[in-house]
Amino acid sequence: MNRTTHNRYTDEELLELLRNFYRKFKRVPTAEDTRKIKDYTASSYTYQKRFGTWNNAIKKAGLVAHNQSGKRVILKNSRQRLLRRLFYWLAKYLVKQ
Repeated sequence: MNRTTHNRYTDEELLELLRNFYRKFKRVPTAEDTRKIKDYTASSYTYQKRFGTWNNAIKKAGLVAHNQSGKRVILKNSRQRLLRRLFYWLAKYLVKQ
C-alpha cells in the first residue's frame, strides 16, 4: 500500500480500511497500528488530515473510539450503543416476568 499522499484514497475507502482492520483483528485500530500493521490502514496522518482527528475517523467508520487513557467512548448514535440498550431493556423486561 503506497501511502505517499493523503489524497490517494476517498473518504469512504479510508473508512473501509478501518472497518477491514476491525474485521480482521477483532479490535478497533489505534493510530499506532498504522505504523505497525501497514497492510490494513493508511497513515494516521492521512486520517487526521482528512477527518480532523484519529477518533473522528474511527467514529465515522462506525467503530467505538477510545479516549487518551484507553477507555472506550460510547458514541450516542452508534449501533453498538443502541443494541446494548435494547438488550439491557429486554433482559430487564424478561426478568420481571
